[in-house]
Amino acid sequence: MGIHGSSTTPVFLENCKVPKENLLHEIGRGHIVAFNILNAGRFTLGASCVGGSKNVLTTSSKYAKERKAFGKQIGDFGLMKEKLAEMAIQIFAVESMVYRSAGNIEAMMSAATGDKIAHQMKVLEEYAIESSIAKVYGSEMLDFVVDEAVQIFGGYGFHEEYPVCRAYRDSRINRIFEGTNEINRMLIIQMLMKRAMGGQLPLIPAAVKLADEIWQGRHLKRRQKACWRKKRAWLQMQRRCFCRQRAAQCRSSVRSWRMNRN
Repeated sequence: MGIHGSSTTPVFLENCKVPKENLLHEIGRGHIVAFNILNAGRFTLGASCVGGSKNVLTTSSKYAKERKAFGKQIGDFGLMKEKLAEMAIQIFAVESMVYRSAGNIEAMMSAATGDKIAHQMKVLEEYAIESSIAKVYGSEMLDFVVDEAVQIFGGYGFHEEYPVCRAYRDSRINRIFEGTNEINRMLIIQMLMKRAMGGQLPLIPAAVKLADEIWQGRHLKRRQKACWRKKRAWLQMQRRCFCRQRAAQCRSSVRSWRMNRN
């Protein structure tokens, strides 16, 4: 049924006017607001994944100290230490990335002059790439951390009485909303290429320069020279070790021959 109940084709109201105070941004540019809301949401999601990962790491570390197997804490096993260390390293990497980007965004926001709303739109658009990167890396880092946490908890990782079970279940949605990670990966490349073609990022001159260096062989020659220096130093060291070993064997053989002769 249609709007009027008689036709199957929907009838849309024409000449609808929206009050000026209800407009988002400028006429015909409301999508800019929507996109920047997405950018802010992606960055916020990446930051929240860091906080969630820290909680999971703390819970896993505490459990590793309390849980005992084969007469000692499971946290004393080398594999457990490796898991906890890798979790902490990845959390630190994403946290540093988010912290630096947040500082840059805050600095640009505070430097607003004139229309603050328009300035905020420009800042969020400027850091759209960083927002997508934070979303992708943050959500996938959280997935890694909770997966390792379940491995540390073992079978208890699937029991609702343990907090890691809910963390494992809830982490999966982060790779879907605010734009799936696949979409964000495409956006990152598209935005980089768009800015490069517009002259905002010097990617094309850098690529041309690199191609020229490779064509002329300078870059490869420098690498080859450095590589040969390392190999030469290693060979010299091996030769000296071999000579010392052979000299010691010769002295031992001479000493044994003299003792047998006497």
